[in-house]
Amino acid sequence: MLHAISLFLMTIMVFEPYWIPAGSMKPTLLPGDYILVIPDRAPFARGDVLVFLHPVTGQDYVKRVIGLPGDTVQMRDGVVILNGAELPQTPDGEFVEPYTPAGMSGVIPRCGNNPVPLGGDCRKLRRTETLPDGQSYSVLEIGRMALDNTPAFTVPADHLFVMGDNRDNSTDSRIGAAAGGVGFVPQANVKGRAVAVAFSAAGRYLWNPAGWREGRIMEGIR
Repeated sequence: MLHAISLFLMTIMVFEPYWIPAGSMKPTLLPGDYILVIPDRAPFARGDVLVFLHPVTGQDYVKRVIGLPGDTVQMRDGVVILNGAELPQTPDGEFVEPYTPAGMSGVIPRCGNNPVPLGGDCRKLRRTETLPDGQSYSVLEIGRMALDNTPAFTVPADHLFVMGDNRDNSTDSRIGAAAGGVGFVPQANVKGRAVAVAFSAAGRYLWNPAGWREGRIMEGIR
């Protein structure tokens, strides 16, 4: 553990650290993850996990790039349609987590198997989504939601279309900024690319190593 802490302290001298307060990027990022970000600017690629400033509130957000300038993006029955073609989704079992408060914010997960007693297994369907270049990552589905179907969006120049991997629990580019969502993200708002989870605190106290999740120390993000 001392070695992990020393490595962490050395690493934050090179990278910018951020912590994850909510669950919109599950299973890639969990509430209480302390992530390392490389300060970066365009060009960005589909699949990049970016930290950026919300176009209206100026708060730090983290989402995955789905659409680049000129792309069209639409959701149909929970499947992404990118430039007229479906992004393939392969079933990959379930994502199971305890139905308890998590991270410093104490957020309670949303479950696909409600009702769930406190401390019970909160379950969501997990699928592997694949981009046209072959890059893949896990996405979650809770159930039928309004944002499973959207109009087609055309990404403006110098902007990005971003989504959370926890598709049914993410306020992202599917909702316009005027309606409280993210809308299209100006590339100038991007602060950097998330590359690793330095450590992950399941409890309310970020700096207590006793509450760190096993297996999430210096883990790469994809």
